[in-house]
Amino acid sequence: QDFNKRPKVNEDEIRTMDDVVMPESFKNPFSADGGYRTVKVSSYNPNDFGLYCMSGNVAEMVYDENNKPATKGGSWSSIGQELQIVEGNDRFKGLVKPSVDVGFRPVLTYLGRKHVHSENDKTVNPYGTVQLDDSTFMDEMEVSNNNWSQYVNWQKKVYGLAAKEYKDALPDTTVWINKNDKSLTPYVTHYFAHPAYGEYPVVGVSYAQALSFCKWRTEQLKSLTQFTTQFEKTFPNSSFEYRLPTKKEWERSAIVGHSEKTLKKLASTKYSGQITSNLKRGKESNNMGVAGKLNDNADIVAPVAAFWPNQLGIYNLLGNVAEMTSTKGIAKGGSWTHHEKDVNVEKDFEYSEPTNWLGFRCVFEVKNKDLMINPLNEKK
Repeated sequence: QDFNKRPKVNEDEIRTMDDVVMPESFKNPFSADGGYRTVKVSSYNPNDFGLYCMSGNVAEMVYDENNKPATKGGSWSSIGQELQIVEGNDRFKGLVKPSVDVGFRPVLTYLGRKHVHSENDKTVNPYGTVQLDDSTFMDEMEVSNNNWSQYVNWQKKVYGLAAKEYKDALPDTTVWINKNDKSLTPYVTHYFAHPAYGEYPVVGVSYAQALSFCKWRTEQLKSLTQFTTQFEKTFPNSSFEYRLPTKKEWERSAIVGHSEKTLKKLASTKYSGQITSNLKRGKESNNMGVAGKLNDNADIVAPVAAFWPNQLGIYNLLGNVAEMTSTKGIAKGGSWTHHEKDVNVEKDFEYSEPTNWLGFRCVFEVKNKDLMINPLNEKK
């Protein structure tokens, strides 16, 4: 129907769904559906799950029942039986070179299973978190630009570019403007938008925006639990939420320090003197490290998985970006702009608006432990 609505370029020409202009009288076996070859990924009507082009367009890479590379769904050049979803022939099986007929779509799993031994012995963690107690889990890493981009793009797709919801989700990139340090100016354009900074912590977001992200993240996970049976059994749909950590939760997670294994590595010749957090050091408040010690490899912010995780497996609780807590205006942990002598677990950092040194991470909380059918702290 979209194809039929498109205007003709000239009286004797048509524009196909994939924007190929050709004579109206052109005879081509692949053009009857509005596509000369491949079409846009959102073409035609989606199936009941909201998925587009499961049959045709490009054959999609999968693993077969023997865990071998294969394809499903057929491509723009397929006819008849190849286009059947379940029983279709796989003309491209064994193909090792890139092809105009073959593409893929990824699958994101939220199960986070570890060491599944039997049907009754399953440990399920919310994706990307570590367990603090029997009902609370904390993100291993700070919320990244990639994470925030997913949130922004969802608002754009659902509400549109002109919508308040989309505009309210955008980070304030002007936080990088500093009249005393012109070297930061390029980050206004590049820090959030450029893929090179995708795994760096998002900054320039307010307390209210962080709360909205937590709410959105909760809703997204709840919408997916119907496809993850074991997760739904462990965390019934109405019993959990993402939120900002309390000061007590954050301090309890940060005070544990590094594991004995990590401390032994740091004491070895290979890692001796290695910097373990992204903070300013030395008399000149140098962002790049100090003489006689390994550079911290971060002029400003570092990737969310940089440096050594603590004993719980959590990265960058101290340094990189200060992290919002559930108490509005209070952040913890210090940042790349703070000197190491001024940062400790107990210290609070106050803020009133978005800055280039402030980010956050989420806590996943089970609201009603009694609803957990398979408690994570259950021991055999």
